[in-house]
Amino acid sequence: CGNVSLEFVDERRQRLVWVTSDGRRSIWSKPGTVVERDEEDPVSFPWLLNGAPEEPWLPGDLPRDVLWDGARVAALLDIRQMIGPRSEPQERLTHILMDHDLHPNPRGDYMIPSLESPLWQTLKVPDSTRKSIIQRISRIPHEVLSQRVSWSGDSEIWVGRHKISCRSRDVQALDSRWVFAPKDQSKPLEIARLLALYSVFDNPLSHRRNGVHLGLDPVIRRHCDFELFASPLNAAVPNGHFS
Repeated sequence: CGNVSLEFVDERRQRLVWVTSDGRRSIWSKPGTVVERDEEDPVSFPWLLNGAPEEPWLPGDLPRDVLWDGARVAALLDIRQMIGPRSEPQERLTHILMDHDLHPNPRGDYMIPSLESPLWQTLKVPDSTRKSIIQRISRIPHEVLSQRVSWSGDSEIWVGRHKISCRSRDVQALDSRWVFAPKDQSKPLEIARLLALYSVFDNPLSHRRNGVHLGLDPVIRRHCDFELFASPLNAAVPNGHFS
């Protein structure tokens, strides 16, 4: 169509996404459309949803990797809702996400096992739920432009329909580790993205943070030259050398 091309069609939301040769995107939505949530997206934890109506938005100059991470996070939080109040499979999902890269699976995502991964069979959920989980993962590439990552106030992040509560000390820790210009316009979004990515490891049935942030006493770690298996939220080495 002229000098633009159709990137994808979202029939569920009756939306077209056009992209120009220089990377700009235009989203066309049918006005007055009532969007219904698919049956495979049940709600088990309504307090973790933001309740905002789905609206068309322009990603503008957002980096492609941020858009993809938003789609990944939204899918995983949807899967948490599908699993529901089952503590064991919720914890198992956390372990799968933490350790799946240790299993040979060339078709997998850096964050999420592939559709064919045998790890999904280790989730003790009904077959119908497992099928819905696989279907939800398969939709990630088609929702790269629809799962917006944004701040709502100073302590809440929205990713698509989901809301993520943030600790002020986590935001302060990431702000202090920012190595680019202090007034860089991308800083708030990058902080939101990182907090959203780490949130997928949290069990919604637990009031405790997931174990990825556990570590030795910070007093001990401050005497080290390098810190291994640390997150940006808990690293203690003063030289910033951690991974």
